[in-house]
Amino acid sequence: MTAGERVDGIPEDVQELLRGARRLEMAAALWAVVALGLWAWWFVSFKPFTPPHPLDDVPLPKGPIGVLALAVVPTVATAATFVYSRVLFRLAHLELGRFGRSG
Repeated sequence: MTAGERVDGIPEDVQELLRGARRLEMAAALWAVVALGLWAWWFVSFKPFTPPHPLDDVPLPKGPIGVLALAVVPTVATAATFVYSRVLFRLAHLELGRFGRSG
C-alpha cells in the first residue's frame, strides 16, 4: 500500500481538516520567526549589560518598552495559531477513527 492509496481512502472533509491544520502549522512557524526577531530586537535595544549608574538621574529610554509590547503580539499569535492547528489535527484524527469504525 502506497501513501497515495492511503490518502485516497480518506474522506474529503478529513483531508480538508488536515490541509488546514498543516497551513496553520506553517503560519505558526512564521509567527514564531517574527516573534523571535522582535524579541532579539528588544534584547539588543535594551542593552541589559550596561545598566545606568544608581546615582545617575537619567530615565530609562521608552523605546525598549515599545518593542517589548510589540513583541508580545506575535508571541500570542504564535501560541494561538499553534493550539488551533493542534485542535484541527485532533479533530481530523477523531474523524479518521470514526470513519475507520463505520467504513
